[in-house]
Amino acid sequence: MEVEELFRDTRLNMLLAWASTAVIGLVFVESVLDLDFLWSLFSGLLISLIILPPVYYRDVRAVLPFELLAIAAIPVIVRVFEVSILANEVATYVSFAAMALLIAVELHIFTSVSFSHGFSVAFLLVSTLAVGAVWSVVRFYMDSLLGTSYLTTNDELMQEWITISVAGLLAGLLFDIYFRRRDNMLRSSLRRLIRR
Repeated sequence: MEVEELFRDTRLNMLLAWASTAVIGLVFVESVLDLDFLWSLFSGLLISLIILPPVYYRDVRAVLPFELLAIAAIPVIVRVFEVSILANEVATYVSFAAMALLIAVELHIFTSVSFSHGFSVAFLLVSTLAVGAVWSVVRFYMDSLLGTSYLTTNDELMQEWITISVAGLLAGLLFDIYFRRRDNMLRSSLRRLIRR
């Protein structure tokens, strides 16, 4: 049994992960009903990323750590309740980082890919920027085709990119801290099991 198997098979992680997924699913439904195209697309992609491992492994226990799903769910929920314009804007950028974080964690846990601590920070920064770039292109085409006004000025776009970069850097540091802590916890659990 590999180290990742120890927490992928825990019942509590599975229940909390599926509860977080259900919340994101409700946000998806709410976005679709409100005809909020951008957030319907984003929350749909988020759900797809979340359910990919259980579908691939055909096992409902093969889910991501619930802590990371909670991080992904919080910004989406904040956006739904429209706490304030600033909160919604911050939620958007944290959502980009959360999506990049989920991709990195899936690669780390469910594949043979292993990130060094320095590379994980760089990978998440670049991944967050990539998600932000796709988001910008989608909004540009929605403005062109549907007559929306998501992107108004170039200055606004550049300021958004700076904020997305900061969110990506913070996500990379979070990933690094999370897996260092998780690896230490799992190593001590293994040591206790071996001593028995």
